[in-house]
Amino acid sequence: MVLSSSPRWHAWAAVIANQAALPGLGSLLAGQRVGWIQVILALTGFVLTLWWAVGFVAEWIHTGSLPLELNRRFLIGLGGVVLFLIAWLWSLATSLQILRGRGL
Repeated sequence: MVLSSSPRWHAWAAVIANQAALPGLGSLLAGQRVGWIQVILALTGFVLTLWWAVGFVAEWIHTGSLPLELNRRFLIGLGGVVLFLIAWLWSLATSLQILRGRGL
């Protein structure tokens, strides 16, 4: 569904999808092909962060104490957070572009 001929609430739906659901989803709904890259970055970041979180909790349960050292797993999880943040900020810029393009 492309928003070029849709009511203005479709533009707001794209913004909400970008910022609250999945970065890039709203961009795709608005016909922006760059949304695919945003989705891939966001999902990759989410998976890497989730991988770290599961490992963190598993080690916490196994050892009985918080694993607070800076190791490879932590850096990969941090990288995941950074990737997701990049995707979210990029989709925010795209959302603003969508709103300006619709005169909102």
